[in-house]
Amino acid sequence: MARALIMSPERSFLPHTEAALLVALARSEGVPADRVAALLQRDLDWDRLIRLAGAHDVIPFLYHHLKGRADAVPADVLQDLRAIYFHQFRRSIQIRGELPRLLAHLDDHGIEALPFKGPVLAALAYRDENLRTFTDLDLLIRKGDVERTIGALTAAGFKAKNPLQPNYDTTWDTYAPWHRPHGNANGYVRDEGTPGALHVDIHWGLASRYFLFPMEPDGLWTRRSSVTLDNGATVSTFSPEDTLLFQCMHAAKDAYYRLGHICDLAELLRTHPDLDVATVLERAHALHSEQMVLLGLRLSHTVLDAPLPSPIRRRVLEHEAAAQLARHVQQALFHARHGVPRLLHLIQFHLRVRDRTRDGLGAAYHSLRTSLQSVL
Repeated sequence: MARALIMSPERSFLPHTEAALLVALARSEGVPADRVAALLQRDLDWDRLIRLAGAHDVIPFLYHHLKGRADAVPADVLQDLRAIYFHQFRRSIQIRGELPRLLAHLDDHGIEALPFKGPVLAALAYRDENLRTFTDLDLLIRKGDVERTIGALTAAGFKAKNPLQPNYDTTWDTYAPWHRPHGNANGYVRDEGTPGALHVDIHWGLASRYFLFPMEPDGLWTRRSSVTLDNGATVSTFSPEDTLLFQCMHAAKDAYYRLGHICDLAELLRTHPDLDVATVLERAHALHSEQMVLLGLRLSHTVLDAPLPSPIRRRVLEHEAAAQLARHVQQALFHARHGVPRLLHLIQFHLRVRDRTRDGLGAAYHSLRTSLQSVL
């Protein structure tokens, strides 16, 4: 019976018991109790489980669901897990506390910034925002505010990780030759090398020139919503619909190499049952990125049991290209690839995930160029 629980068709991609347990626990609610109980009775490699959870950014889920299972989890394992969790927890509290102060500092300089990912995604998508880890802050600014934002960050003690060239283009940025292109963004850090170092990425667009995903920034500002963080601060961020669209793009850019990518989508769908998925798909279709969103919806539903409205669920499950892409992602999820195998996986995925062949070619070229630059 336990074997059937692990190897049911929708979970046949799981290569070992530790991966199966991680997937079963990587959710805020709806944990399959019978499946977890059966898995905990097996001869688990606890070190492998914790390494996997760290690599997939789901340590908080693992600790949250296992901390009360002293009957099934060795005491030293729980101790190690607790230490890792609280290390991440303290770091998250620090970064979360810095966000409203940074926004206020930029506002004093006449700059409006819209945070996304990181602590605001945790607050928007997760019913317990401490179930998501993050290590930096991401801010969307208007293209006309780039120079002033750089000045404001410099005044606050931040230094550019890779300074923009004087003649950079804020439509498609031009970095110094040694820097890997990463879209319309640049990274800054304060107190680098210290435990309290703060990393901030400013964005004036949401994708690179090669991974085309032309979400209109003006619309993101118009449709923005507010979230209240654990520390009581209320800040603006993307609407739930825009967050779903962006996170599908963000995860696809990285070919879903972490289970955490799927968790973000699944938790967003759980927390916002009234999220207008149909409108998201319409917007994605207009952006020639519908397949990318269908893939994200399918993975969140089939891997982590995220709820979908019946008409949307049928559409997602009947889309053959999304099904093939999902199998591609699942087969790679717990099989780490590096070097050439990783590059080939990325190129193959990017060629297939876009609605238009030319967009897939552009994304595949970006993957190849990025990899070559990293070794030159």
